[in-house]
Amino acid sequence: DIDSESFNKVSMAFGIRNVPDRPQALREMRRVVRDSPSSRVAILEFTEPEGGILEFCARMMIRYVIPRLGALLSGKWEEYMHLQDSIAAFPSARDFANMMEEADLEVLQVEEMMFSSVVLYVAAPR
Repeated sequence: DIDSESFNKVSMAFGIRNVPDRPQALREMRRVVRDSPSSRVAILEFTEPEGGILEFCARMMIRYVIPRLGALLSGKWEEYMHLQDSIAAFPSARDFANMMEEADLEVLQVEEMMFSSVVLYVAAPR
């Protein structure tokens, strides 16, 4: 067990979409981060791009190219074929930011990258 308010920073990259109970995971992140103006929770995650021709290309890369390339290079076909399904099932950037707010985190930044296929969420404890 980790004590409450144990950390100044909590981060997760490309993992929250695989957590079955995301709201609980966010509440736990909030619990272990200190109540301090400089404390942060940062999450970097794939998401389905929405709208526009570049987003369409990025979506095709996320759905088809990256999983197959990862599977080919690693030899772990099942793990990488799961990638496209888990990304498609992940909430939109707006919905995930709302989920963070509901976990008593104040979302300070939602930065879309790679033609909106990757999003960085930065929040502070309330």
